[in-house]
Amino acid sequence: MGGLIYEEVKYPIVNGDPDFSAVVGAFRQSDWIFTTAATVGTMPFGYYAGRPQYLHRPTMWMGAIMGACFGIAFSYQNSAARLLGYRENAEEVAAAAKRA
Repeated sequence: MGGLIYEEVKYPIVNGDPDFSAVVGAFRQSDWIFTTAATVGTMPFGYYAGRPQYLHRPTMWMGAIMGACFGIAFSYQNSAARLLGYRENAEEVAAAAKRA
């Protein structure tokens, strides 16, 4: 993983180079709840943004897709940060110790 690091690692590193399956596998229940809420929460916005009336449903589903993309990206970022030690990761450290 390349890029610039702007802050110091404050927690133990669980996986120094997490791949997609490791990051998604480390999603917490709160990550899935956030993704679901972002998906469902953008549907009414998309519905009411659709003008004229025959566009209500297509824009509702487009809003849901955009909300799902946002929710997954946000949860992915948080999960990767926990694995890399930039966020609180007590659950991940305990799970890694249990696997080892």
